[in-house]
Amino acid sequence: MPTDEDMKMQPVLIAGKWRQAQDPADSFTAVNPAIKIPLPERYPVSSLADVELALEAAQQAVVALRSHSPEVITAFLELFAEKIEAQAEELVL
Repeated sequence: MPTDEDMKMQPVLIAGKWRQAQDPADSFTAVNPAIKIPLPERYPVSSLADVELALEAAQQAVVALRSHSPEVITAFLELFAEKIEAQAEELVL
């Protein structure tokens, strides 16, 4: 079984880009709930720096969304939900 040092830290998604966490506070492994076995990857516990970057990205997203009508946003969210539901079998074991 690999040790923590052998497992690669998974990236974080901030502002639409995957990148390594900045100075993570800690890390953890997730467990596959269907079979109760730990996944091989490590996931970072984000630092304040990453949280601040995520909040800045969220604020920019809000500003961008304000330029669209509620109908356009609704249509996007409904399409997004349909695409997730279409892949539900692959997403949920």
